[in-house]
Amino acid sequence: MDKTKSHRRAPPAPSGASSASTPPTSDGPGGFRKNESFLKALFDGITEEIMVLDKDGFIQDVNEVFLRECGFKKEDVIGQRCYDIRGLRGIHCHVSSPFCPLQKAIETGERVEIAHGYDSDDDRGIALTRLMYPVSASEGAPT
Repeated sequence: MDKTKSHRRAPPAPSGASSASTPPTSDGPGGFRKNESFLKALFDGITEEIMVLDKDGFIQDVNEVFLRECGFKKEDVIGQRCYDIRGLRGIHCHVSSPFCPLQKAIETGERVEIAHGYDSDDDRGIALTRLMYPVSASEGAPT
């Protein structure tokens, strides 16, 4: 009885296609730079303010709507804690606050929505809904 194992190779990917283990790196059709441009256009084209945070509440990125609405420059907010930037806008919070969705999203690994209000300088009040979507770079804990 032959005890050698048969090793089957996957057929080569069609020309211009990339395998899941090899990320696209060219500018050609479906290449990384094209995908990166698309994702940036998508990120900045969303009409809601978006702040991308790490698990400790440090801002990793913000979209153009956030910058325009808040009156900040990107280089002034990247690397800052989210609650420090919110405090500059008169919306005081902290990651330990029951209105902060960050810790709950990390704990549950699920989307979190928290609605609440703040007093404003003109006594009209500000209604705010915070959404948090945990995202991980790979399978496992949110990053």
